[in-house]
This record gives sequence, structure tokens and C-alpha cells, in this order.
Amino acid sequence: QQKLRAQGYDTGGSKGIIGAKTQNAIQEYRKKHKLGSNDNPQDSQLLAQLMNGDKPAAKTKETAAKRPPATIAAPERDNSRDAEQRATEAAEQQQAEAIARRQVEEAQRPPQIPLAPPPVAIDRNAANQATANLERQVEAERQASLARQEAERRRLVAEQATRQAEAQRRAEAAQLNAELARQTAERQSAERLAAEQAAQKAEAERARFRAEAQRRAEEIAREQSAAVRPAASAPVLAQNTPRPAPATTAAVATAPTTALNKPHGKTRFNRISGSLNMSGNGSLVNNCAIGGQNIDPGWCQQYYPDGSGKQCNAVISGSGSVVSLTCK
Repeated sequence: QQKLRAQGYDTGGSKGIIGAKTQNAIQEYRKKHKLGSNDNPQDSQLLAQLMNGDKPAAKTKETAAKRPPATIAAPERDNSRDAEQRATEAAEQQQAEAIARRQVEEAQRPPQIPLAPPPVAIDRNAANQATANLERQVEAERQASLARQEAERRRLVAEQATRQAEAQRRAEAAQLNAELARQTAERQSAERLAAEQAAQKAEAERARFRAEAQRRAEEIAREQSAAVRPAASAPVLAQNTPRPAPATTAAVATAPTTALNKPHGKTRFNRISGSLNMSGNGSLVNNCAIGGQNIDPGWCQQYYPDGSGKQCNAVISGSGSVVSLTCK
């Protein structure tokens, strides 16, 4: 800063603090003396130029003409603070000059060629042993690498086998589920078909039972009509017949009654009464009985499907067919 101020540059002071004005002064000085661009205030070229710039030999008329006029600083009071500042600046200047001289000397000093190291005696046995140890170490590392590669290969093979087994298991499970679904569908279809056939068969049986009952009812009606007509003409015959003895009269009086109860041909009807008991599979009645005597289950399913336990009366023909069924 002192050198720059002495040459007319504005450094903003000489307190050793490198501020913006000092930086600008350094850049202007470097540009003027073609020292390149460098922000380091302790650059060797910069310091050398500043130190040599004050030598008497370097002071020429041309240099003095080109040098800008120095700025005249305002007079300062001579007190202890100014003396301390001047002492500090002088010490800093001496330090900077010493650094600059040392850097210039180092730059001008020829490079030193390093001396070759002294020869070292080679122990052949130790070298051979070291080489053998190195070869064993390399071989051990190679074997370890091969072992790791083999372990990795086995792990990959095991993982692939596990994945294949899992895929096969899933495929078999899917196939089994499909087969079970197919069998279930077939079974349900067969059950529906069997139920439909059973319902159709039961309906056919009920129709047959109804037809048989209708035929039996008509037959009973005809038989009863035929039995009533002779009984109605019996009084007329009695009026025209001579009055018999008491024993004969009793026999004749009972004759119509015997004729009414006597079965005509092979047809005979029985009446049964009792509790209705039914059993079967679901809604299909397989067995039906009244008072312990089995009857056609079609009548029970057709007319009293929920009548188990009721009191019922039934008329059964001689062939075992149900003629009528009533329950309370």
C-alpha cells in the first residue's frame, strides 16, 4: 500500500487492510506494468516490481514523466496513535520486502536435481518367499472367487427350481379346481335332472291316482245305485206276498239289509282312520300311513303334503287303491 501510494495510486489508507480501493490500485498497477491478472496482493511479480520500482537506476526522465503525480495527503497530527500506525506500516513494509526478496531469489535459483538413492542389497530368499506368498494369496483369492461363483450358481439353480415347483403346484391346483368345478356342475345338473324327473313321475303318479280314484268313485256310485233300486221295490213285493210265519217274517225283513252289505262281484271297500304319518326325501313323499296302515304316498303328497300328525280317514278298495282321503 505504501509503495502504491508513493506512486500516486489511491489505496484508501496504509493500515494493512486490503480493501476495494487497494484491489483497484493493484489491478491498475498490474495492467500498467503488464503483470497479468492476479488478485493476490503478495504475488512475487507484483512485489518484485514494486521493490525494484524505487531503485535509483530505474528512475529516468521518461519514467518520471509517465508516472502520475502523487497525491498530496493532508497533514496529519503527530500523536501517539499516528506514530503507532507508522511503526506498524514500517514493519509490514519490511515484512513484505523480505517476502518479495525471498520469492525473487527462489525464482532465480536453479532447480535442484534429486540424488539417486543408494543401492539396496536384494535378498533373493526373501524375494522368493514374498513372491511365493503373493502367489498363494492370489491363488486363495481366485479359489474364494470360484467358490462364491459356485455358491451363487447353486443359489440361482435352487431359486429356479423353487419357482418351477411353485408354478407346477399352482397349475395342478388350478387343474384340480377346474375338475372339481366340472364335477360339481355335473352333479348339480344330474341332481336337477333327477329332481325334475322325480317331480314329473310324481305328477304322473298323482294323475294316475286321480284317474283311478275317479274311476273307483264312479264304480261305487253305480254299485250303490244298483243296490238302492232292489231295496226300494222290496215293499211292493211284500204287499203282494202272503203273510208268513213269524220266523219267516224275520228272515225276510233282514234280507234287504244283507243285500246292501253283501259285496257285489269282487269289489270291496275298507275304511281306515288314524294319525297320518309321512316320510321322504325333501319335498318328495316316499312313505305314507294312516293308523299304521300304508297307503299310496301320492295322495298324501298331492292333498296333504304338510298333514303329518293329523287325524285322517281313507277309503281303500279291495285291490288296495285309495278311493278317498280326508284329514282334519
